[in-house]
Amino acid sequence: MSIRRDAPRTRAVYGNPSSPLAETTLNYNQVSLPATLTHQWNGSQLDIGYQYNADRQKTRVTFSDSSFAPAALPDLHQTYQSNNLNQYTAINDSAPEYDKRGNLIRHGEWSYAYDKENTLISAEKTGVQIEFGYDALNRRITKKVTKDNVTTPYAYLSVGDQEMAMLSGTGEVSDVYLYGAGPDEVVADITTRGQNFYFQDALGSTIALTNAQGEVIEKHGYTAYGLESGSGHDNAAFRFAGRRIDPETGLSYNRARYYSPTLGRFLQTDPAGTEGGLNLYAYVGNDPVNFIDPTGQWGETASLGLDALPVVGALKGGYEFFRDPSWINAGIAAAGIVPGGKVAAKGAKWASKAGREGEAAVKSVYNIGDKRKISVGEDRYRIPDGMPDKALNEVKNVKRQGLTRQLKDYSDYAQKERLDFNLFMRPDTKVSKPLQEQIDKGIIKRKDIP
Repeated sequence: MSIRRDAPRTRAVYGNPSSPLAETTLNYNQVSLPATLTHQWNGSQLDIGYQYNADRQKTRVTFSDSSFAPAALPDLHQTYQSNNLNQYTAINDSAPEYDKRGNLIRHGEWSYAYDKENTLISAEKTGVQIEFGYDALNRRITKKVTKDNVTTPYAYLSVGDQEMAMLSGTGEVSDVYLYGAGPDEVVADITTRGQNFYFQDALGSTIALTNAQGEVIEKHGYTAYGLESGSGHDNAAFRFAGRRIDPETGLSYNRARYYSPTLGRFLQTDPAGTEGGLNLYAYVGNDPVNFIDPTGQWGETASLGLDALPVVGALKGGYEFFRDPSWINAGIAAAGIVPGGKVAAKGAKWASKAGREGEAAVKSVYNIGDKRKISVGEDRYRIPDGMPDKALNEVKNVKRQGLTRQLKDYSDYAQKERLDFNLFMRPDTKVSKPLQEQIDKGIIKRKDIP
């Protein structure tokens, strides 16, 4: 695949540029918003048109081929009741249930369980049990699905915020994903089933999947909140707003939280608390037509075509890169895969390499103090990266950072103990609005990693 480095991007070519398998063109209106998005495939074409109001909000989306548009869904006449915490207490005749920390633990036929950090660790219904495991950076690294007493393990290898490969229970690479400019813009995958190309709409949702010959093999349509009305195929691993879908539960994995298109909201409360709004479960401020939330921490505008894209190398080269033994061993370590195909959901030291490098860079210039265990609530403890006299220091060597529960705990503790809370990040780290407000107020002092 080759992509022109126009800014903003206007064209992407799949395959050999002189004889492409497929091509995408993007045109903009006078205020630099996507006006038309055209996908040309082997034997077919789709034109998507966008219209906006004076506030730059979408008012109309048109499809030249109606088979790609969201199909009409049955009129379910859902009736919702909620309490003063914005929790649904009744949906028609069912009664969703929540734990004392506000996490949804039961809805319909599914039951959910969480750890002390409000991270989803299991989902269960009659005949199906699913377990999730995460690394030290809170990235999902394992999923174990047991259905009718047959267990299938999956493991995931990420580089930064991007999931780059999926491994089988024996540690073999089964799927490799290649990205464009955005953190969730998957442009191609190579799987044991073959090679596929992904095509998105302006929101970043996957609307089509083609084979290596550029022929459309899968179509997906979505309601405003991401409920699918597509072809019924599950080959596209990444769907609504570019996030990974769990076909068993229908939930989207949005990193810090899980999103339910059926409910149109998150299962867990906002890690930033009310800093992001009074409704702790709301998805992108209830404006899913114009915003996305790839991290589960804050809404943002979709960046399709707004940034220059790096040229994506040959698909075979990407596949061989992740089949390299050093990468496989790293993936096995991160996922906790051991010989014999067993998967253990445990964090890995390898996964925190970036964090250690960030700490080392800061410590080379600053005396951030020693690590010390602190109490941040009932049976809850944290270990900041350093605590010298009159300060609490934390290092986040990441591209994006929100006001997570961890940082909120540190902020509350520092204010209670009258300590300076210093947060070391990269100079180019993008922070959420709630976190930026804490920085602007001087509650958190932002400092650069050298």
